[in-house]
Amino acid sequence: MTAIGVQSAAMTPRQLRRWMEREGYSVRSLAERLGVEPSTVQRWRDGSRTIPPFLELALERVAQIDAL
Repeated sequence: MTAIGVQSAAMTPRQLRRWMEREGYSVRSLAERLGVEPSTVQRWRDGSRTIPPFLELALERVAQIDAL
């Protein structure tokens, strides 16, 4: 649910891969930024593990911080 109570669709593995490519992140570098194991990011990317709803918000924040 968003702040206004509308549920948004979860990020897909394809969207995650595209974001990583666009922002220049490898599996390892994104895992380090998020504080998770590289295997977790890899599983999100290949679809073998469900991407948590908070990830899209976390990626927005990572991109904002990197832009500073």
